This record gives sequence, structure tokens and C-alpha cells, in this order.
Amino acid sequence: MSYVSTANDDIASGSYAQARQKAQDAFLKANESYTEALVRQKELSSGWSLPIPKINSTMFIILGVVAVILVVVGVIIYRKRSRWDELG
Repeated sequence: MSYVSTANDDIASGSYAQARQKAQDAFLKANESYTEALVRQKELSSGWSLPIPKINSTMFIILGVVAVILVVVGVIIYRKRSRWDELG
């Protein structure tokens, strides 16, 4: 911010070459800060994400079929174990 203020003062005093140099310095400093902010944002956003694979439609269908099979097998085992026999 001080570069911009100095450049404005130089323009007001008629020192256009110095104002141009201060404006260029302000531009370079602003770009440097912006680049650092982007790098920091990328570090923060990539640091906490969990590596969860994306599930496409084929994988979704396979998981659904496996879930149905497990439920059917569970019901069959439950019925066999909870059935009354002749002893009680």
C-alpha cells in the first residue's frame, strides 16, 4: 500500500518516472502476495481431504448386489438358529 501512496505523491509532484517505478514495484509486490496466497490456499485445501475413491454406476450396482446377498444370507442364518426343535 505504501508503494501506491508514494506513486500517487510522485504523480502529484510531477515525478512521473518515479511514480511509474513505484507503481511497478506495487504491482510486483501484489502479484507476489497473490501467488503466495494461492499456494497457501492449495496447501490448506489439499491437506485435510480424505482419499475416498469415486464410485461410478457399475461399482454402485456391484455394492448393491453384495448388500442384498449379505442380507439374504443373514436372514437364512437367523431363521435356522431361531427355529424350534423337538427339545424346546
